[in-house]
Amino acid sequence: MEKKENTAFAPASCLIVLFLALFSWLFIGPLVAYYAMAAMDSLPHPMQEASSYIGLHIPYITLFLALLFGTRYIMNSSLSELVSDNPGGIRWKYAIKCGFLYLAVMAAAQLCMAADTAWAGLPLDEWASFLLPVIIMTPLQALSEEILFRALPARLAYGRSLPNTPLKAIPLTAAGAFIFMLPHLGNSEVQAASSAIIPALYYFLWGALAMLLSIATDGFEAPIAMHIANNLFIALIVNYSSSSMPTKALFLTSGTTTAFTLVEATVVFILIYALSLRAGTVKPAFRLERRG
Repeated sequence: MEKKENTAFAPASCLIVLFLALFSWLFIGPLVAYYAMAAMDSLPHPMQEASSYIGLHIPYITLFLALLFGTRYIMNSSLSELVSDNPGGIRWKYAIKCGFLYLAVMAAAQLCMAADTAWAGLPLDEWASFLLPVIIMTPLQALSEEILFRALPARLAYGRSLPNTPLKAIPLTAAGAFIFMLPHLGNSEVQAASSAIIPALYYFLWGALAMLLSIATDGFEAPIAMHIANNLFIALIVNYSSSSMPTKALFLTSGTTTAFTLVEATVVFILIYALSLRAGTVKPAFRLERRG
């Protein structure tokens, strides 16, 4: 056991898994997706319309498999240990609460912008054709992104012991913001915006706050649950014209990233932090306590 504690997240092992993951995501995945989408051309309508969503997410399947293989056979560890420092493993109950709270805030924020939202008028069978692929692939995509952009870099830098004070967390928080923002700058939402500054700030803010929350709670369960909730909401409930996820959601909106979006992101992280305090997952140094 002692050997495993010392070597599971050694920098060399983390780097090998990181390169394996990137190769699987950027090269193997697109190649598999190309042939898979060609094979799906013969599918009947409306199943064929789901093929673009499936093809878009195939690289994330190869990414997930690479992460699974790498943590097990290169790190001699597991995804559970990569995601959480909790001795009992992944804190599922806590993660589920974070996910549902995030969904509630997204729904409330959408109600505030109801004038910009319209019923898509989809036939039930057309919406249902996307349901199974979305439910299966969207959580896998969000989980893989969180591990690649957040958990793996954090383990590479700090191993099993994440920073234990806010001051020590600053470098990793800043790095996490840039690591999350940069790959998302190519998203169609950013390209469609009149100014790329606000969408870029949104991804930067999300990346920074998610990394800080992960450090404060000694695990990545909350950002993973929030990311999954965010993408499921967009894919199934309210999508927008410039979305990177080609699905048939129930409602459509313009999807313009505004200052309100930045406020929404800040508020939801504050609420998740408050929930984490109540759940007892926040480390003592990261608790905002009243001084007498």
